Amino acid sequence: MILFALIPLFVFLLLWLLLIARQPLEEAGDFHLQEAFIRAGLFWSAFFAVGTEILSLFRALTTAGVVIMWGFALLVLCVFHLRMRSFKIGWARIRQRYKRLDLNWFESIVMFVIVTTLVILLITAIMSPPNIHDVLTYHMSRVMHWVQNQSLAFFPTSITWQLWYPPFGEFSQLHWQLLVRSDTLSAFHQWYSLVLILVVVMAIGKRIGVKRRGQFISALFILSLPIVVLQASGGKNDIVLTFFFVALAYFVIKAASQPLIFLDWVSASLACGLGVMTKGNFMFFALPLLIWLFVLMLKKAGLKRTLAFVLMGMLVVGILNGAHWLRNTITFGTPTNSADAGFIMNARFGLDVLLSNLSRNTALQLSSVSAVNQFIEDLLTRLHTWIGLPLFDTATTLGPKEFLSMPTREEVAGNPIHFGMSGLVMVGLVVKAFTRENRPAVWIPLLLALSALTGMILFSSVFRWQAWGTRYFIFYYALFAPVLGYLVDFHLPRCTVGLLALVLVVVMLNPLLNNYSRSFSWSESNRYSIWRMSRRGLRFANHHLYVGAILEMTHLMEVSECRTYGMSIGGNSPEYLIWGTLTPDSQDYYLEHMGVDNPSAVHASQDFDPCGIIVFEAAPPELVVEGDYLLYEGWQLEDYVGLPVQLYLRQDFIPQGLE
Repeated sequence: MILFALIPLFVFLLLWLLLIARQPLEEAGDFHLQEAFIRAGLFWSAFFAVGTEILSLFRALTTAGVVIMWGFALLVLCVFHLRMRSFKIGWARIRQRYKRLDLNWFESIVMFVIVTTLVILLITAIMSPPNIHDVLTYHMSRVMHWVQNQSLAFFPTSITWQLWYPPFGEFSQLHWQLLVRSDTLSAFHQWYSLVLILVVVMAIGKRIGVKRRGQFISALFILSLPIVVLQASGGKNDIVLTFFFVALAYFVIKAASQPLIFLDWVSASLACGLGVMTKGNFMFFALPLLIWLFVLMLKKAGLKRTLAFVLMGMLVVGILNGAHWLRNTITFGTPTNSADAGFIMNARFGLDVLLSNLSRNTALQLSSVSAVNQFIEDLLTRLHTWIGLPLFDTATTLGPKEFLSMPTREEVAGNPIHFGMSGLVMVGLVVKAFTRENRPAVWIPLLLALSALTGMILFSSVFRWQAWGTRYFIFYYALFAPVLGYLVDFHLPRCTVGLLALVLVVVMLNPLLNNYSRSFSWSESNRYSIWRMSRRGLRFANHHLYVGAILEMTHLMEVSECRTYGMSIGGNSPEYLIWGTLTPDSQDYYLEHMGVDNPSAVHASQDFDPCGIIVFEAAPPELVVEGDYLLYEGWQLEDYVGLPVQLYLRQDFIPQGLE
């Protein structure tokens, strides 16, 4: 099955070569390889999205359906290459470009560090299963329901995030799940998105005049960001979102230097549409860039072409997201979120709320050693006393009312060195902007930095502060990366560049080797080392209390020969712990939520008659109370009242001797 996973990769390669061959060199200049790579990433992702929706219409979200979908794309691209001889042209242009690639010692070392880091992250991603709470609760759980139903049709669930959250990240996971018939590649979409981000960041740097040394520093800056290093081997979607964001930024920067061609319009529109399809807060990050692009288009293309561009963008966004919005509207009454989604947004708004959230989000980024954390918290307490708000106001806070400082956990890791660097970069740009001779050259890097800062302000003004919110601001650093490269290239002494690179590498080492949930290090101090713990054990790295109960329950499910189960599950329970441990194969089972008390209950199967019922952090459903099922086994866990994990079976499915 692993060979099937190569088909989409071959599609990407052929698409990249085709775009290289068909791209007029006089239009792209020195940017044609990187720009074609960015376009390939966007078109490839769009094919993921559209192809998934089409397969869903025919209930063909199966291994065979996905293989046929990618096989068809591969066949079409092969025909194009044969008829246009574009494979030979594209490959020749790549060879010609890299024959001229003469790296000096510094660039060679940084390239080695980047490649080595990516290899380590890929190995970590492949050898560790999904084990972060959000991934277990809704990212991978919704994937398994799609696989089971062979479509994207909504289903009854107590965890409504599995339905109304934007689905693109999980579309990618769905394809890899079906192609390899396991969750081995559940983090692959994050990893290859990081590769794409590195290319885009360097391309943006080149667009603003940064030479190769500065471009490598830009790539190292974003690669060494602790939250990126920790997430790149996991199953979330923030790195995927960041790729679409920086891809949009690339075409904004291109528009600042030359008129955009039609293919640029399509690419920028795809970046917006796919970003919206990945995470609902994308538009708050992208709004400053979109305003900037709108102004540039008005200036360079005129009102008529600008309006045409806007209409195209809206059309692309609608096409990509329309089916998901329709499903949401039918079930929840609104296209983008369910009725209970308001808990994510602030309950009230105002300057005091903005100051509170912005200061606390800044504190998350600066999180480091305990003494620094305590100093920052004391400052925040004084600030909140001054503005008249509690430090953790319930109207503007979601989740734990405390600052969590764990530098090797992807949920809460801070980025203090990088955030400090971004502040110094901002100061440096402002100083240069007031220097008459540098003013024309610095305005684009300055606008990039201001776009990042404005996005952070907009996000803080709308969304509640979360103790695990550091990951929401990867976009901020992605825009600052090429700006740092600009300052390094033009305004820093050469002797300091090596020191800067060394600092970034040192900052990266701890999260790279000692990820709490899936450590690459063999050290015995890392309990969840990918080399010393089994894949099954790693699955429970963040839910170790459940390991005995879940493993024993899924074993009893196999022994009972019952394969159809109802599930009574809490609204924030790690459902995928069950899916991921089913034996011999999760696709041998049918699991459906029961006792659902939200609008998704309308999707319940009227003739659903399970032979067993799983109770997980919830009350047993009526069928159990009425006595139709017998308690097969229940598990008492530490810190829980009652039996948080229970397995009920019909009498005739209880193995003899175990009644």
